[in-house]
Amino acid sequence: MKHRAWNLRPTIGPSRHSLFSKHFTTKSSCESTNPRWLPDLHTRIGRCIQFGLGNRQVQQAGKILGELNHNWREFIAGSQGFLTDKNHRGLYRQEVVWGEMDSMVRSPGRPPTLSSDWLRIY
Repeated sequence: MKHRAWNLRPTIGPSRHSLFSKHFTTKSSCESTNPRWLPDLHTRIGRCIQFGLGNRQVQQAGKILGELNHNWREFIAGSQGFLTDKNHRGLYRQEVVWGEMDSMVRSPGRPPTLSSDWLRIY
């Protein structure tokens, strides 16, 4: 069986995969987004209102600010890649039983393995 040697020398000229590397990068969209985009947007709209807008533009800016203030959680989660559509919300407004929230709490002064000691007794 003959082994084929691979040609690993760099090629001169444009890369075959330049189109791929141009459109698909290793950075996710979350990494390139400014983490303070929502407060910055509030500030920009506020400055626009402060430095003069027409009546119609002020009403439109007010609607935008109202939408941002009402749905800010969905905007933040969506910008981080989470599914925020109502069809994809699995635990939206799901009631949580107190015992489920507090399952990892241990008593002070007791090691965490002590809670499973009853298994060894029987």
